[in-house]
Amino acid sequence: MPSEQGGLCLLVSTKPGGSGEFYVRPVKERGTGAPQSGILVSPNLVLSLAPGAYEIFKSTGIDAQNPAKVTVRDGRVTRVKTMTLSVPSKPDWPYTTRTSTRTYKIQRFQALPGTNNGGCAAEFIKAGFHSYLPGNFVVVPTTDSEQSSPTCEIGGTTFNAVSGQGYTIGTQDIGAQFLSELETYVHRNGVSALTAMSPAMHGITRMGWLDLWRLHQGIANPDETAHPALAFYGPGNYTYIVPFRFRYNGKVCGVSLAQGGLPESDLLTDCTFAKSRLTGFKVNKGTYFTYHNLYGMSGISANAIGHGFEVENVNFKLPRGY
Repeated sequence: MPSEQGGLCLLVSTKPGGSGEFYVRPVKERGTGAPQSGILVSPNLVLSLAPGAYEIFKSTGIDAQNPAKVTVRDGRVTRVKTMTLSVPSKPDWPYTTRTSTRTYKIQRFQALPGTNNGGCAAEFIKAGFHSYLPGNFVVVPTTDSEQSSPTCEIGGTTFNAVSGQGYTIGTQDIGAQFLSELETYVHRNGVSALTAMSPAMHGITRMGWLDLWRLHQGIANPDETAHPALAFYGPGNYTYIVPFRFRYNGKVCGVSLAQGGLPESDLLTDCTFAKSRLTGFKVNKGTYFTYHNLYGMSGISANAIGHGFEVENVNFKLPRGY
């Protein structure tokens, strides 16, 4: 490669039927004319480009509105990984070799409906493997009877897709989880807030213990692995859920999941136990990847626990396997 050139390599799924043609073009500053149409990127091959700022996008669908910004440097290869979404086919029932699949609608998650540069794009997907630029998504089951132009939904299953990872869409009936008073905790005086959750600065007056979080307050766990989680309740029925990995031994007994660009963090420390029950622990301040219902729909974002607090005299069930 000549010294004045750089390179771009887009790493995508090599699964048969993987969809999505990606293009690359130089980033245009506002007011400097229309952007170029772009060069088609051949997956998993190095494309020689002059050093500079570029954006990767699709010509249609949700990734047409959501280009990934990359910088190509002199004499270096910049590698960008997509994520892969799988929609499986299932045999028709009964007694047939034919297969069918549900149609799903996928869109980028928005904190408020109608944002994202003045409009929200959605697209239909069926059986196969689909490549997208990583980020936060909403998936909703739909039917073939819906009009050909998909519109965005207020609700749906939200999940964070990491570059280079694969995800499979599936359906499952999940019963809502309701917590009893014995599975929740309030300040010892029964009135004061336990902490505050920012950036919304909601005062958290109650905390819930989900030994295995599946569906709570309308917020579903998008991971097929059920994790324990803390639920934080604020005014207006607002709920924040922070999943974590539980550790029985050691000073750190709850480690938040590495998600959305946030690393693992010590969520719970100083756990105490009695008769195979959790009787106390400390919730630590910090920024955590959080699932919430702030906008009348399941959402995901980074939220900060403003200050730590101690949980005392509880009798919580340990997560399964402990």
